[in-house]
Amino acid sequence: MAVIAYFLPVCNTPSGGVKVILQHVELLRANGINAVAFAPPNFKYFLKTSAPIIFMNEGSIKVPPKSFLVFPEVERTAVESVSASDDIYRIVFCQNHYEMSRGALSDAKRFRLHDVFACSDVIAEAICNTFKVRNVPVVPAPVSKIFKPLEKNLRTIAFMPRKMPDLVERLKNLIPESSQWSWISIDGQCEEDVAHILGYASVFLSLSHREGLGLPPLEAMAAGCIIAGFHGGGGRSYATAENGFWHDEGDIIGVAKSLRRSVNLSDEKIAPFLQMIDEGRRTADNFSMDKVEKDLLMYWRSRIRIAGRQEADYQIHSGF
Repeated sequence: MAVIAYFLPVCNTPSGGVKVILQHVELLRANGINAVAFAPPNFKYFLKTSAPIIFMNEGSIKVPPKSFLVFPEVERTAVESVSASDDIYRIVFCQNHYEMSRGALSDAKRFRLHDVFACSDVIAEAICNTFKVRNVPVVPAPVSKIFKPLEKNLRTIAFMPRKMPDLVERLKNLIPESSQWSWISIDGQCEEDVAHILGYASVFLSLSHREGLGLPPLEAMAAGCIIAGFHGGGGRSYATAENGFWHDEGDIIGVAKSLRRSVNLSDEKIAPFLQMIDEGRRTADNFSMDKVEKDLLMYWRSRIRIAGRQEADYQIHSGF
Protein backbone atom coordinates (compact mmCIF):
# COMPACT_ATOMS: atom_id res chain seq x y z
CA MET A 1 0.00 0.00 0.00
CA ALA A 2 1.41 3.39 -1.01
CA VAL A 3 2.15 6.13 1.51
CA ILE A 4 2.60 9.90 1.70
CA ALA A 5 5.84 10.39 3.62
CA TYR A 6 7.13 13.78 4.73
CA PHE A 7 10.85 14.07 5.45
CA LEU A 8 11.73 16.00 8.60
CA PRO A 9 14.82 18.21 8.80
CA VAL A 10 17.34 17.84 11.60
CA CYS A 11 15.78 19.52 14.64
CA ASN A 12 17.29 20.09 18.06
CA THR A 13 15.04 22.94 19.19
CA PRO A 14 11.31 23.73 18.87
CA SER A 15 10.66 24.52 15.21
CA GLY A 16 7.60 25.97 13.52
CA GLY A 17 8.50 24.29 10.23
CA VAL A 18 8.69 20.86 11.84
CA LYS A 19 5.40 21.50 13.64
CA VAL A 20 3.69 22.28 10.33
CA ILE A 21 5.00 19.10 8.69
CA LEU A 22 3.71 16.95 11.55
CA GLN A 23 0.38 18.78 11.48
CA HIS A 24 0.06 17.85 7.79
CA VAL A 25 0.62 14.19 8.69
CA GLU A 26 -1.90 14.39 11.53
CA LEU A 27 -4.56 16.01 9.34
CA LEU A 28 -4.09 13.52 6.50
CA ARG A 29 -4.34 10.57 8.87
CA ALA A 30 -7.44 12.05 10.51
CA ASN A 31 -9.00 11.80 7.05
CA GLY A 32 -7.96 8.18 6.54
CA ILE A 33 -4.95 8.90 4.33
CA ASN A 34 -1.78 6.91 5.00
CA ALA A 35 0.75 9.60 5.90
CA VAL A 36 3.91 9.31 8.00
CA ALA A 37 6.99 11.36 8.84
CA PHE A 38 10.56 10.22 8.19
CA ALA A 39 13.13 11.54 10.65
CA PRO A 40 16.92 11.50 10.65
CA PRO A 41 18.54 9.40 13.43
CA ASN A 42 19.46 12.48 15.50
CA PHE A 43 16.04 14.10 15.23
CA LYS A 44 14.53 15.52 18.42
CA TYR A 45 11.05 16.96 18.75
CA PHE A 46 9.65 19.05 21.55
CA LEU A 47 5.91 19.25 20.88
CA LYS A 48 3.23 16.61 21.29
CA THR A 49 2.16 14.88 18.11
CA SER A 50 0.07 11.89 17.07
CA ALA A 51 1.92 11.66 13.75
CA PRO A 52 3.87 8.40 13.29
CA ILE A 53 7.59 9.24 13.10
CA ILE A 54 9.84 6.66 11.44
CA PHE A 55 13.53 7.10 12.18
CA MET A 56 15.74 6.47 9.19
CA ASN A 57 19.15 4.86 9.26
CA GLU A 58 21.77 6.58 7.13
CA GLY A 59 20.95 6.00 3.46
CA SER A 60 17.92 3.78 4.08
CA ILE A 61 14.81 4.80 2.18
CA LYS A 62 12.39 1.94 1.68
CA VAL A 63 8.91 2.92 0.60
CA PRO A 64 6.23 1.10 -1.40
CA PRO A 65 5.88 1.85 -5.14
CA LYS A 66 3.75 4.85 -6.14
CA SER A 67 4.36 6.54 -2.80
CA PHE A 68 4.80 10.28 -2.47
CA LEU A 69 7.94 11.56 -0.75
CA VAL A 70 7.74 15.15 0.45
CA PHE A 71 11.04 16.92 1.11
CA PRO A 72 11.84 20.22 2.88
CA GLU A 73 13.22 22.97 0.68
CA VAL A 74 16.80 22.51 1.96
CA GLU A 75 17.05 18.75 1.24
CA ARG A 76 19.27 17.37 -1.53
CA THR A 77 20.85 14.06 -0.47
CA ALA A 78 17.62 12.20 0.26
CA VAL A 79 16.02 13.50 -2.94
CA GLU A 80 18.99 12.36 -5.01
CA SER A 81 18.89 8.90 -3.48
CA VAL A 82 15.42 8.29 -4.97
CA SER A 83 15.72 10.46 -8.07
CA ALA A 84 16.20 7.48 -10.40
CA SER A 85 13.01 5.75 -9.27
CA ASP A 86 10.04 5.86 -11.62
CA ASP A 87 7.79 4.47 -8.88
CA ILE A 88 8.30 7.29 -6.38
CA TYR A 89 6.72 10.77 -6.65
CA ARG A 90 9.11 13.47 -5.45
CA ILE A 91 7.62 16.71 -4.09
CA VAL A 92 9.16 19.69 -2.30
CA PHE A 93 7.19 21.45 0.42
CA CYS A 94 8.79 24.89 0.71
CA GLN A 95 8.34 26.77 3.97
CA ASN A 96 11.13 29.30 3.51
CA HIS A 97 12.04 30.82 0.16
CA TYR A 98 15.22 32.31 1.65
CA GLU A 99 16.61 28.77 1.95
CA MET A 100 15.27 27.16 -1.22
CA SER A 101 18.40 27.62 -3.35
CA ARG A 102 20.22 25.15 -1.04
CA GLY A 103 17.93 22.27 -1.94
CA ALA A 104 16.65 20.23 -4.85
CA LEU A 105 14.55 23.04 -6.31
CA SER A 106 17.74 24.63 -7.63
CA ASP A 107 18.10 21.69 -10.05
CA ALA A 108 14.60 20.28 -10.40
CA LYS A 109 15.32 18.40 -13.65
CA ARG A 110 18.33 16.61 -12.23
CA PHE A 111 16.35 15.52 -9.17
CA ARG A 112 13.32 14.72 -11.35
CA LEU A 113 10.90 16.59 -9.11
CA HIS A 114 7.21 16.13 -9.81
CA ASP A 115 5.81 19.10 -7.90
CA VAL A 116 6.40 21.84 -5.35
CA PHE A 117 3.95 23.49 -2.99
CA ALA A 118 4.37 26.27 -0.44
CA CYS A 119 2.97 27.49 2.87
CA SER A 120 2.48 31.13 1.82
CA ASP A 121 1.74 33.31 -1.20
CA VAL A 122 5.07 35.10 -0.68
CA ILE A 123 6.96 31.81 -1.04
CA ALA A 124 4.91 30.72 -4.05
CA GLU A 125 5.65 34.01 -5.79
CA ALA A 126 9.38 33.67 -5.04
CA ILE A 127 9.48 30.14 -6.46
CA CYS A 128 7.68 31.24 -9.61
CA ASN A 129 10.02 34.18 -10.14
CA THR A 130 13.25 32.32 -9.29
CA PHE A 131 12.68 28.99 -11.02
CA LYS A 132 10.24 30.12 -13.73
CA VAL A 133 7.47 27.90 -12.43
CA ARG A 134 3.98 28.82 -13.63
CA ASN A 135 1.89 27.80 -10.68
CA VAL A 136 2.76 26.82 -7.11
CA PRO A 137 -0.11 25.57 -4.91
CA VAL A 138 -0.32 27.08 -1.43
CA VAL A 139 -1.32 25.21 1.73
CA PRO A 140 -1.02 27.76 4.57
CA ALA A 141 0.57 26.87 7.88
CA PRO A 142 -2.17 26.34 10.48
CA VAL A 143 -2.71 28.24 13.70
CA SER A 144 -3.66 25.76 16.40
CA LYS A 145 -6.94 26.13 18.26
CA ILE A 146 -4.95 26.25 21.49
CA PHE A 147 -4.15 29.94 20.89
CA LYS A 148 -6.91 32.14 22.34
CA PRO A 149 -7.19 35.27 24.51
CA LEU A 150 -7.06 35.00 28.29
CA GLU A 151 -7.36 37.76 30.86
CA LYS A 152 -4.73 40.22 29.68
CA ASN A 153 -1.91 41.52 31.86
CA LEU A 154 -1.16 45.17 31.15
CA ARG A 155 2.27 46.20 29.91
CA THR A 156 3.26 42.60 29.25
CA ILE A 157 5.26 42.05 26.06
CA ALA A 158 5.83 38.58 24.65
CA PHE A 159 8.52 38.02 22.03
CA MET A 160 10.44 35.35 20.10
CA PRO A 161 14.11 36.42 20.15
CA ARG A 162 15.65 33.51 18.24
CA LYS A 163 16.47 35.32 15.01
CA MET A 164 17.27 38.71 16.57
CA PRO A 165 18.70 37.85 20.01
CA ASP A 166 20.27 41.26 20.68
CA LEU A 167 17.45 43.48 19.51
CA VAL A 168 15.31 43.37 22.64
CA GLU A 169 18.01 45.11 24.71
CA ARG A 170 18.44 47.73 22.00
CA LEU A 171 14.71 48.42 22.03
CA LYS A 172 14.65 48.66 25.80
CA ASN A 173 17.41 51.28 25.62
CA LEU A 174 15.31 53.30 23.17
CA ILE A 175 12.22 53.24 25.42
CA PRO A 176 12.99 54.65 28.90
CA GLU A 177 9.74 53.46 30.49
CA SER A 178 10.25 49.89 29.23
CA SER A 179 11.92 48.95 32.52
CA GLN A 180 8.42 49.06 34.02
CA TRP A 181 7.09 46.52 31.51
CA SER A 182 7.11 42.74 31.81
CA TRP A 183 9.10 41.08 29.01
CA ILE A 184 8.51 37.36 28.41
CA SER A 185 10.37 35.23 25.86
CA ILE A 186 8.56 32.31 24.25
CA ASP A 187 11.78 30.81 22.87
CA GLY A 188 12.22 27.14 23.77
CA GLN A 189 8.77 26.87 25.37
CA CYS A 190 6.37 24.02 24.64
CA GLU A 191 3.26 24.92 22.65
CA GLU A 192 0.99 24.86 25.70
CA ASP A 193 3.24 27.31 27.55
CA VAL A 194 3.51 29.55 24.49
CA ALA A 195 -0.28 29.65 24.22
CA HIS A 196 -0.51 30.49 27.92
CA ILE A 197 2.03 33.34 27.63
CA LEU A 198 0.42 34.82 24.51
CA GLY A 199 -3.03 34.49 26.03
CA TYR A 200 -2.05 36.72 28.95
CA ALA A 201 0.29 39.10 27.09
CA SER A 202 -1.18 42.38 25.89
CA VAL A 203 1.49 43.04 23.21
CA PHE A 204 3.58 40.82 20.95
CA LEU A 205 6.90 42.14 19.69
CA SER A 206 7.47 40.58 16.28
CA LEU A 207 11.16 39.91 15.62
CA SER A 208 10.52 38.03 12.38
CA HIS A 209 13.53 37.81 10.08
CA ARG A 210 13.85 36.07 6.69
CA GLU A 211 10.59 34.23 7.22
CA GLY A 212 8.63 32.13 4.76
CA LEU A 213 5.46 32.95 6.66
CA GLY A 214 6.08 33.64 10.35
CA LEU A 215 3.75 31.72 12.66
CA PRO A 216 4.40 33.44 16.04
CA PRO A 217 2.72 36.74 15.03
CA LEU A 218 -0.30 34.83 13.73
CA GLU A 219 -0.51 32.81 16.94
CA ALA A 220 -0.24 36.04 18.93
CA MET A 221 -3.07 37.58 16.89
CA ALA A 222 -5.22 34.53 17.59
CA ALA A 223 -4.42 35.02 21.29
CA GLY A 224 -5.65 38.62 21.20
CA CYS A 225 -2.28 40.41 21.33
CA ILE A 226 -1.62 43.69 19.61
CA ILE A 227 1.35 43.25 17.24
CA ALA A 228 4.31 45.57 16.80
CA GLY A 229 7.50 44.75 14.93
CA PHE A 230 8.92 43.31 11.73
CA HIS A 231 6.98 41.37 9.11
CA GLY A 232 10.16 39.46 8.21
CA GLY A 233 9.32 39.22 4.51
CA GLY A 234 6.95 36.26 4.71
CA GLY A 235 4.64 38.19 7.00
CA ARG A 236 3.61 40.28 4.01
CA SER A 237 1.13 37.46 3.37
CA TYR A 238 -0.98 38.77 6.24
CA ALA A 239 0.49 42.01 7.66
CA THR A 240 -1.70 45.09 7.17
CA ALA A 241 -2.06 48.49 8.78
CA GLU A 242 -5.35 47.28 10.24
CA ASN A 243 -4.01 44.22 12.14
CA GLY A 244 -0.71 45.51 13.54
CA PHE A 245 2.17 47.97 13.49
CA TRP A 246 4.48 46.43 10.90
CA HIS A 247 7.95 47.51 9.81
CA ASP A 248 10.56 46.61 7.22
CA GLU A 249 13.83 45.07 8.34
CA GLY A 250 16.20 47.56 9.94
CA ASP A 251 13.59 50.07 11.08
CA ILE A 252 14.48 49.74 14.76
CA ILE A 253 13.48 53.31 15.64
CA GLY A 254 10.09 52.75 14.04
CA VAL A 255 9.57 49.49 15.92
CA ALA A 256 10.44 51.19 19.22
CA LYS A 257 7.83 53.88 18.55
CA SER A 258 5.22 51.29 17.58
CA LEU A 259 5.97 49.21 20.63
CA ARG A 260 5.46 52.19 22.93
CA ARG A 261 2.26 53.07 21.09
CA SER A 262 1.00 49.48 21.40
CA VAL A 263 1.56 49.40 25.15
CA ASN A 264 -0.20 52.75 25.58
CA LEU A 265 -3.15 51.60 23.48
CA SER A 266 -3.44 48.37 25.45
CA ASP A 267 -3.47 50.39 28.69
CA GLU A 268 -6.29 52.61 27.49
CA LYS A 269 -8.29 49.94 25.61
CA ILE A 270 -9.74 52.58 23.31
CA ALA A 271 -11.49 51.90 20.00
CA PRO A 272 -8.39 51.77 17.72
CA PHE A 273 -6.85 49.13 19.98
CA LEU A 274 -9.98 46.99 20.08
CA GLN A 275 -10.41 47.29 16.31
CA MET A 276 -6.81 46.18 15.70
CA ILE A 277 -7.22 43.21 18.03
CA ASP A 278 -10.42 42.16 16.25
CA GLU A 279 -8.79 42.51 12.84
CA GLY A 280 -5.82 40.46 14.04
CA ARG A 281 -8.09 37.65 15.17
CA ARG A 282 -9.90 37.74 11.83
CA THR A 283 -6.53 37.50 10.10
CA ALA A 284 -5.55 34.49 12.21
CA ASP A 285 -8.88 32.86 11.37
CA ASN A 286 -7.72 32.71 7.72
CA PHE A 287 -5.08 30.25 8.95
CA SER A 288 -7.39 28.16 11.09
CA MET A 289 -6.84 24.42 11.34
CA ASP A 290 -10.20 23.76 9.67
CA LYS A 291 -9.36 25.93 6.66
CA VAL A 292 -5.88 24.47 6.30
CA GLU A 293 -7.32 20.95 6.50
CA LYS A 294 -9.58 21.71 3.50
CA ASP A 295 -6.69 23.20 1.51
CA LEU A 296 -4.41 20.28 2.36
CA LEU A 297 -6.96 17.67 1.32
CA MET A 298 -7.70 19.56 -1.89
CA TYR A 299 -4.01 19.61 -2.74
CA TRP A 300 -3.37 15.94 -2.08
CA ARG A 301 -6.53 14.70 -3.77
CA SER A 302 -5.63 16.66 -6.89
CA ARG A 303 -2.03 15.42 -6.71
CA ILE A 304 -3.15 11.78 -6.37
CA ARG A 305 -5.49 12.23 -9.32
CA ILE A 306 -2.77 13.83 -11.47
CA ALA A 307 -0.47 10.90 -10.66
CA GLY A 308 -3.12 8.54 -12.07
CA ARG A 309 -3.92 6.94 -8.74
CA GLN A 310 -6.99 6.59 -6.55
CA GLU A 311 -7.37 7.89 -3.00
CA ALA A 312 -8.19 4.35 -1.95
CA ASP A 313 -4.58 3.43 -2.80
CA TYR A 314 -3.44 5.65 0.08
CA GLN A 315 -5.78 4.52 2.82
CA ILE A 316 -4.34 3.84 6.26
CA HIS A 317 -3.45 0.21 6.81
CA SER A 318 -1.91 -1.80 9.58
CA GLY A 319 1.86 -1.73 9.00
CA PHE A 320 3.88 1.10 7.52
